[in-house]
Amino acid sequence: MLLIGALFTIASPVPGVLFLVLGLVSLFYGVSSRPGAIQESTVDEFKTRQEEKKAELVEYEGVDYEAIYDELITRYVNHWGASLGIQLLDDEISACMRHGQSFPEAVIAVYRRQEKKPVNQESS
Repeated sequence: MLLIGALFTIASPVPGVLFLVLGLVSLFYGVSSRPGAIQESTVDEFKTRQEEKKAELVEYEGVDYEAIYDELITRYVNHWGASLGIQLLDDEISACMRHGQSFPEAVIAVYRRQEKKPVNQESS
């Protein structure tokens, strides 16, 4: 926007100044809303997180993750339709796996999120 504002200022000052102002506002907003620097985890923090994950998995130890996956598919398909529901569920699981979780861990993580905020508002 700053470049466009500078070019427009030469040709037509009013829109050029408007673009310059909008560009500066966008720049300052972007810099002010930027989160802090990315911090690298220490080995101890990483181990602590791994232990917390294991503790969460113990809660679901006797549960078959394939049964949980089937239940999630049913929820998503009932809410979003067949193709979109399966795609959305697979995208959520893939996102968890990109963060280092195995497939069973990812399925359980998605299921835990759905317990807190169900896909379908089922009556009890």
